[in-house]
Amino acid sequence: MQTDKLVIGMVGLPARGKTYVSKKLSKYLNWMRIKTNVFNIGNYRRLLCGASELKPEFFDPENKEGVR
Repeated sequence: MQTDKLVIGMVGLPARGKTYVSKKLSKYLNWMRIKTNVFNIGNYRRLLCGASELKPEFFDPENKEGVR
């Protein structure tokens, strides 16, 4: 029984293919019979903050509310 776990985190600028590469990697690993899950933190953020409520200032490092 395998108990080892591996986490691969993809970070970078928006619209650069992180989700695409993650899904392709997951598909390949599943094909190799390695169980995988893909989580998109952006979806969690949208659920918590609401997509329409987020302004560009949210991502400003000087924004104290955004940092919190």
